[in-house]
Amino acid sequence: MENRKTLVIREIDSLDILFITLFSIALFVPDIGDSFGVPKRYLWVPTLVFFFWVLYIGFFRAKVSFSFSFELSLLERIRGWTYGTSLAVTFLCNALAVTQLVTPYVIIPLVGLLLIPAVLGVPRVFFEKYWKLFTPIQKKDCMLVLREVSIVSIWLSITILIVQTSAFGGGLLGSFIIDCIFLVLFLARIVSAEMKSRDLAKKLADSLQESRLQQRLKNMGKAKQKKEKSQRKKS
Repeated sequence: MENRKTLVIREIDSLDILFITLFSIALFVPDIGDSFGVPKRYLWVPTLVFFFWVLYIGFFRAKVSFSFSFELSLLERIRGWTYGTSLAVTFLCNALAVTQLVTPYVIIPLVGLLLIPAVLGVPRVFFEKYWKLFTPIQKKDCMLVLREVSIVSIWLSITILIVQTSAFGGGLLGSFIIDCIFLVLFLARIVSAEMKSRDLAKKLADSLQESRLQQRLKNMGKAKQKKEKSQRKKS
């Protein structure tokens, strides 16, 4: 019989496989867009940024950089999944703006409206088993971590939009020099928000370790196994 630690690791590994499979589909976006008449040159930059950034956070940092800490590894996976959903929203809104399918006045509230379920849904849907064991304060702290993720997603999408319009469309803000100034400011904002998210995640990981999250997961698995064993005996 598998021990409970092995079961937890196997569940995480299965989630990693799903993660890579789902977000690898992004590499087909340029081809899909091209079939709808959108030039590939407008799609390759956001597609590659999306793919490598999400993979870096949700897989490399989670599975390699923090393999020594279950709590930090778990939080990096949550951050990675959230980057996947939030960047998908912001890049989609970029596309709507560039193709003028939606007026600029609608884009900002649309981004906010779509980001709410994109951010709130990740820990509740993909990490429900772990989320249930978070205390109310830990859940609040986790939302603060993910809020910074959404901020990074917004500024990163704007930055890429500036780069693309400067390269292909003559400049989003009027001139190359102005675009470069704003580009530096936006990159600084991205780095600041990402560092804040990581710092908050580290503090939350310490809290989860103190509250013995991993031990409670094992106990939950033990109780489930006893229940299944009891049901098999009755049958």
